[in-house]
Amino acid sequence: MVFPKIHSINQKIELDLLIEKGVSLYLKREDQSHPLYGGNKVRKLKYHVLETIKNKDAHFLTFGGAWSNHIYASAAFFNEIGRPIIGVIRGEEPKKYSDTLLFAQKMGMHLHFISRSEYRRKYDDDFLEELQSKFNNPVIIPEGGSGELGVRGCTEILTTEDSQFDYIASGVGTGGTIAGVTLSLLPHQHSIAFSALKGGGFLKDDIGKLMNHYSDEYPVDDLKKQLILQTDYHFGGFAKSTPELIKFMKEFYLQTNIKLDHIYTAKMLFGLMDMIKNNYFAEGSKILAIHTGGQQGLKGLELRIGERVF
Repeated sequence: MVFPKIHSINQKIELDLLIEKGVSLYLKREDQSHPLYGGNKVRKLKYHVLETIKNKDAHFLTFGGAWSNHIYASAAFFNEIGRPIIGVIRGEEPKKYSDTLLFAQKMGMHLHFISRSEYRRKYDDDFLEELQSKFNNPVIIPEGGSGELGVRGCTEILTTEDSQFDYIASGVGTGGTIAGVTLSLLPHQHSIAFSALKGGGFLKDDIGKLMNHYSDEYPVDDLKKQLILQTDYHFGGFAKSTPELIKFMKEFYLQTNIKLDHIYTAKMLFGLMDMIKNNYFAEGSKILAIHTGGQQGLKGLELRIGERVF
């Protein structure tokens, strides 16, 4: 199998604050790398697939919630390559499916709903063995596509043209994307991980553990020193938002015509703009922020807050 080529452009952001502070900001448009599954999720899928796809009978299973970007991207990707995948969905089966679940079902994903208490066992060996037995030995892809193989895919996000940047920023949930990005850094660069989780201080250790899998290939101990973790811009926790964040998303769209997701990219960019405002970055600094996609989940936000965002 030849894995579909993933390519994203770097888009310069033109805002008065950036001009005032003498800082350059570009957005790596991973969200536009494919019309259906653009974003970082397909990066994480790549090596999970390539490691097993030679087996013509290989089928797959993964995990996510009703508005999961990972479920959405996985359904679209496996539909494209013609391989079956099961989505283990957090929570009892709803009477009305979310748009994400309707899309996944349309793409041919088999949806298997489990209780939230069962879902918390998704990393337990005995629970995974139960799923293996129930679904005829599928290849199991972790929630979000993270883990060692997901990190390897994310080492390919940066390209040679990105050597000009001083800082590479990304929103962080499991840490897989920023672990891969940090492994790719040049000596003059730093990565900035913006936690989407409340109390995300533990993420530095988690990211380090993911990087340790590649200690034979990369100078991991040195690269860890180039990682900066920001935990002040979670806006209440994972998938949470505040009026302040939604206002920022709307204003950013009006100024740039770029839609942000509320889970990762909006929080990261809010944090970056706040850091720029407070002179964290030296004049002349060049920043690359990774737009990891996820706009498909905005409908869930709009339903929750009772208003359109864009």
